[in-house]
Amino acid sequence: MQSAVLAILSGTEMCERSLAVSLEAKLKVTLGADSFSTIRFQDNWLAKVRATFASTNSYLSMCWLKAIGGGWTTSVRMHESISLPCIFGCLDCLDNLQHYLVCPILWQLAKEALNLQETSLEIGHRLCVTEVNINRLRLLGYCHTLYHSIRRSSGCYDSDGDIRDSRFVQNFAASLVRAILPLIGEFPRLQTSLPDNLMV
Repeated sequence: MQSAVLAILSGTEMCERSLAVSLEAKLKVTLGADSFSTIRFQDNWLAKVRATFASTNSYLSMCWLKAIGGGWTTSVRMHESISLPCIFGCLDCLDNLQHYLVCPILWQLAKEALNLQETSLEIGHRLCVTEVNINRLRLLGYCHTLYHSIRRSSGCYDSDGDIRDSRFVQNFAASLVRAILPLIGEFPRLQTSLPDNLMV
């Protein structure tokens, strides 16, 4: 039924420009002009992202699209009555996507869970548009899933609706590894970096 509804809805929807140009325009709005200007898009990046999607599951595709489209349900984006700080404990940082793309705690939790190291901390790399490869997509998918798992967990909030202390949240995040890994798909546990030979 979901496939049928998607086919109906997507059958008449068209981008006025190319899809790559439309996604870049949306990303510029999501990140702001200053952050967007630092991104170097790989040649033919969207085709390479699509080719990478072919070797993974649709869940990771959705995680990527939510990041590109600014679809994380942060308290700032959702205009909630309580605008949270970074839920992982970064000082003077807001609960918004712009921060989570550079949040050192979130990305360290993802790297530890997936047994990976990053070769670049740039936003374009983390969004898989500067250098497209499956491991970067998995890291982004893990970050997306971990963030939303914590945001949906009532145990991570006190009775006033404020996020609990960072030590509690980080311990809770570490306990979610077994639940998140199956969503990210099979993963070569011996892999310790993001090698160039995995690029599409």
